[in-house]
Amino acid sequence: MFRSFSQIYILAHAIVFANQIELAHLPNGKSSVIFAAARSVEHTVVSTTMSALARELDLSVLERDINNILQTTGHPAPRPVTLASLPLPSTDLVHKTAEFSSKTVDHIVFNHMNRVYFYGAILATDQFPHWNWSPENYLLTSLLHDIALNPANMAATSLSFEFEGGIIAHNFLLQQGASRAVADDVTEAIIRHTNFVSGKIGVTGQLIQLGTTLDVIGANPQLYHKQSIAEIVAKYPRLGFNQHMAKFMRDELAKKPHSHTTCLLGSGFVEKIVANEVFAEYDAGYNYVAEH
Repeated sequence: MFRSFSQIYILAHAIVFANQIELAHLPNGKSSVIFAAARSVEHTVVSTTMSALARELDLSVLERDINNILQTTGHPAPRPVTLASLPLPSTDLVHKTAEFSSKTVDHIVFNHMNRVYFYGAILATDQFPHWNWSPENYLLTSLLHDIALNPANMAATSLSFEFEGGIIAHNFLLQQGASRAVADDVTEAIIRHTNFVSGKIGVTGQLIQLGTTLDVIGANPQLYHKQSIAEIVAKYPRLGFNQHMAKFMRDELAKKPHSHTTCLLGSGFVEKIVANEVFAEYDAGYNYVAEH
């Protein structure tokens, strides 16, 4: 079984080369016919493989606007998906990243990071199984996407928290031995996770946008079964997350009036965080001012 375009491409050339050697001993008429046939086989193999490669790349690049995707493909009715049924990478890099994140952000934000992973994993397995996603890349992104949302980081830089977070994530992953490709994929997704513009985006970036916007403002709840959401929140409680995140956004706006968060003001983003109806039953009863 050949796993890559290069393997099949090399094989095709090897077939033609072997034929060239053997055909040298045949009459010219026969050799030219057989050689042409070999060339035809090579062309077919290469063309087919290039098409497969193009399809694979197409599945790694998506429309940024999920509404455009849904209008084109629709979506099935969501099934109840259990946490135990979802892929959960357990590599050394994942463990180190989880430890780093848990020590860098508070437990409310850390729970958010974990919830976001499972929301995205549900979409990638239940709603969009044809998407060419990397569970490990997406888990790393989830565990690092809000790494800059802590008082120390917010006070230390004038960079928007998404960009600062991307830099922190990129440096950390490379220091831990991650490949440049992995670090780049994660960082791109982190930097763009609140950038809701037209154009294209990678699968990791689309998943982190979908997972975070569900948890933060209750976007696209029709893609998830309520039973799945309930299990995720039970495992990683919100603990008044809506008020907690709203305060971080207000602080970002106050301390960095030039920040990327200002691009979201026109949509009433902070107000949507507080009024997240999807998770209202879970957020009710928490008073951020009194408890923090």
